[in-house]
Amino acid sequence: MQIRQKENELFETWIRERPLRNPFIKDGCHSPQDYLLSTHKVVFLLKEPNWGYSQEEQEKYAIEETDIHDQRDGYDNWWKTIGKWCASISNPEWNWLEIEKNVTSGNVNKFIAPYVMVQLKKSPGGGSSVHDTLGRIAKEDKPLLLRQLSIYKPKYIISCGLWSIFRNELFNENGDIYTAPNGIEYYFAASEDANLNNLCIINFCHPSMRCSAVLNGAVSFALKDAIKHISESNISP
Repeated sequence: MQIRQKENELFETWIRERPLRNPFIKDGCHSPQDYLLSTHKVVFLLKEPNWGYSQEEQEKYAIEETDIHDQRDGYDNWWKTIGKWCASISNPEWNWLEIEKNVTSGNVNKFIAPYVMVQLKKSPGGGSSVHDTLGRIAKEDKPLLLRQLSIYKPKYIISCGLWSIFRNELFNENGDIYTAPNGIEYYFAASEDANLNNLCIINFCHPSMRCSAVLNGAVSFALKDAIKHISESNISP
């Protein structure tokens, strides 16, 4: 069964079993073909979509409306930061000026195509995630989230501001934490139920993190260098 078919079948189950995850986001693999050809097999796990709804508006909307959005169709300007992260991983020889020049709002889909973007919470929250809410959603939706991750069989999952949720909820049989030379933490995890093995979970920031623009290159290269270090190391779970 192909990636897109597996995703769509999962989302039908998710919508049926979690009717208040609404408006519902279909996320995941923008281009299955590009992902399958990629070297690193990286999944980014983010917090929730930000479509301008407050938490209160979303809860009210969930009761009154049924709406489905498909994020896989394409990525707008908000995704340019992650697009640059992806470009730096895919093109390790590029310097930051080359990444800035090549990744634009008009072609961000090209650079995200070999990667997978998954939202932990499949409904919007207004851009100000409440950690307790995300922890509850992770616990409730864990079997569905792990099933989604199992579709991609990734080597790396980038935890975008969700480190404690990974450690305490999603993969809570915690392995040892290792640290790359540049300070980025990671550990190896598995889920027998979801048929996931030897996953490397990397502790990283969320793309909405507020920092000076002069640090954008340093942040992007920190992820690239951590993946390079892990891929070249002999550490195993």
